[in-house]
Amino acid sequence: MKRNKKNKLFFLDLLENENPSFRIAAKKIYNLKYDTRVISWNNIKISKTEFKSLKKITNKKLKNKDITFYILHKYFRGIKLFLKKGVFVPQFDTEQIIDLVHDKKINTGYALEIGSGTGAIALSLANETKLNVTSIDINKKAIKLSRLNDLNNKVKFIEVDFNFFKSEVKFDLLISNPPYIDNKDKHIEKWVKKNQPKNALYAKNNGLAFYELIFEKAKTLLNRNGYIILEIGWDQADKIYKMAKKDYKNIEIFKDYSNQERFMVMKYE
Repeated sequence: MKRNKKNKLFFLDLLENENPSFRIAAKKIYNLKYDTRVISWNNIKISKTEFKSLKKITNKKLKNKDITFYILHKYFRGIKLFLKKGVFVPQFDTEQIIDLVHDKKINTGYALEIGSGTGAIALSLANETKLNVTSIDINKKAIKLSRLNDLNNKVKFIEVDFNFFKSEVKFDLLISNPPYIDNKDKHIEKWVKKNQPKNALYAKNNGLAFYELIFEKAKTLLNRNGYIILEIGWDQADKIYKMAKKDYKNIEIFKDYSNQERFMVMKYE
């Protein structure tokens, strides 16, 4: 078995005595743990300690146990985010919301995110644009975790109910992945119901209550020609469009990687 100067071993060598099912699962989990999507396994080296931890997680996965909070972190647009039970875990599709910011060339000024969670969206904005970013959440755990994930103190995270949020400055972008699931919806994935906080999932008025609040408050928070960019439920586009068109223009709907209508962009003119 080959070693390098840092006393790390080739990943494939460490896997050679494991069964095929373990090898397949371990490679997938390695990608999740280290955010390596396209790699040559022949060149990967890890320490025995790292492999021991990976082996423990892999064995849990093979027993059909959820490993989200065993890995304890997740990558979002290349940012390593620590996770915590009780704080919304960001999903891969949501990364596209940042692409829409770039598409609209929103690069400077002030941005407000509603619903910090782990800090995924706010930190991505701060890393990839010159926006001055504020992010709010009613969840104390979320704000604490977001600040932990903000290694360079780029974002202003505030614990506050959006109903009572006030600002001395007006914003050029309001962005959010708000709660949008109907309280009566019975088709929610088991993992989501078990692991995601309810106040980040469910909203009154058939899941539309938070959009109503955003559209009302945004009129006092946004600069003229400011943008709103939202994640929406796959079947909510028509209803939200009708709500938005009263006060907002240039409304566009975009699909996610699964070809579902997932994002809405509009301007306050």
